[in-house]
Amino acid sequence: MFGQFIRIQKQHKIEDEFEKIKASLTTVLTNIEAQSKELEDKTSHLVNYVTGGDSHFYYVVGQNLTPHLAFMFEGVYVGDYPTNNVRIGFKGDVNIITSQIDLPNVNRDTINRVNTQFTPVFLTDNTYLTYIIFGADNKTWIQMLELVKHTNHISVKSTVRFNNTHVEPIEYNVDILDWSKFSLPIGGNS
Repeated sequence: MFGQFIRIQKQHKIEDEFEKIKASLTTVLTNIEAQSKELEDKTSHLVNYVTGGDSHFYYVVGQNLTPHLAFMFEGVYVGDYPTNNVRIGFKGDVNIITSQIDLPNVNRDTINRVNTQFTPVFLTDNTYLTYIIFGADNKTWIQMLELVKHTNHISVKSTVRFNNTHVEPIEYNVDILDWSKFSLPIGGNS
């Protein structure tokens, strides 16, 4: 009977040791999983930083700058990562300072470098349509801008297509400034 008691004690001791080993292995595996997840997140962040991830930008039409309906294209940045080797091409009847813009990179802090002035060439029905093609390392996207000229404002409809995803159109109005209020009298006192 005493021998059986000793054998049971040894059995319990062995089982306790196995439980300790099991607990240690569980802790090690949990740590490995956590470190693996952290490494995956950091790798994903690094890849997105190098490729630009899902970051992109598009233009909004700003206030008219001259009496001849010259407007600003102002860049709006979407995303957390820089876009590298940026190329922007303008298609359609557009009098623009530069028909293509090339920049080494664009991000939230440097988005103003893509701003440019343009003068839309309105058709007889007072509409204007242009496509802007954006390219950067590993991606391209397109923006379609439709402008309709009214008496005192321009209606703008902007649609962006990024990574084969159609982004909901943005519609807004831009007031046309009455430049006659800003002209100086010629040869007279005022």
